[in-house]
Amino acid sequence: MDRTKRRIALGVCGALFGFAGALALSIAATLALAQWVGMVYATLIVGSAYTLLSFVCAYVFLRPSKTTEEEVDSIESVTADALADLPFDTIEAIIRKRPIATIGLALAAGYVGMRDPDSTVRHAQNMLFRLL
Repeated sequence: MDRTKRRIALGVCGALFGFAGALALSIAATLALAQWVGMVYATLIVGSAYTLLSFVCAYVFLRPSKTTEEEVDSIESVTADALADLPFDTIEAIIRKRPIATIGLALAAGYVGMRDPDSTVRHAQNMLFRLL
């Protein structure tokens, strides 16, 4: 089993054991409270405490710290930055991995561009329009 599968399996086991622990804790709390207030009221108190805790967690999780416009602007800027760097990173990786093939391709492109510049520009524009 590789490392990623092991981490996923351990994460699932952690979630299941956490759920089992919370269930055991709630049963223990219910049984402890049942001595003073009875089983029905103890169950009601423990259930209400968990419900209140879930509402507080949901409120904290869903409470916006920024307006929607600020969130959208920040997401757009991060996405634009990532996409702007992506082609240059890819080109750099190709050049580092295959330098001789890259030099040969650059020489061929330069030769074709010098031999017939108008046709080369027209083909490049057609290729860009097809990509978009």
